[in-house]
Amino acid sequence: MTSLEASFDPELLAVAARWFGGVNPAWRNGEWLCYDAKTDGIVISGAPGAVSVFFNIHQGDRRRPDVVCTDPLDALRYVLFRSGLKQRQRYLYGRLLVSFSPSLARPGFVITPNEGVGATLTMEDAEGRPSGRRVGFKLAGRATEATFYLNAGFQDILDSIHTLSGEPLFGDVRQVQPTGVENARP
Repeated sequence: MTSLEASFDPELLAVAARWFGGVNPAWRNGEWLCYDAKTDGIVISGAPGAVSVFFNIHQGDRRRPDVVCTDPLDALRYVLFRSGLKQRQRYLYGRLLVSFSPSLARPGFVITPNEGVGATLTMEDAEGRPSGRRVGFKLAGRATEATFYLNAGFQDILDSIHTLSGEPLFGDVRQVQPTGVENARP
């Protein structure tokens, strides 16, 4: 079985750390730890098949993870995207977020609300059947936005974070007309 550390590309983790503002990210005791100068941090822990990501924890205060992924690469995509949002905010690019709404979700995903505010996202295979790739989110809104980047290549994620419009992944979010509870934010 592959270790958690071996499942991640160190260069992409370095990009995520830089975007997050991390100082000296490192693997310790099977966990990837990245803290910024304000003592907020990212922790990736677990094992392939059940990878937990804690994002924006403060001074090591972990409650429940922001996401639990069956695929380590999905955890890496989540970390890159969330760190990229911090980078965009730092440079005043604007936000690339969509709120929870199954109607805004991209095809190829099934969103199941759970635990009141959370959701589970299941990816479909080529025939439209649920696959073994699942991501459980603490906040349901993150499940909708994840449909934009979880099936994307890493280069597409890197490119989207650096462009004002969010192209190639998020350019069409700005075209969605918000309604009552569905609010597409630039």
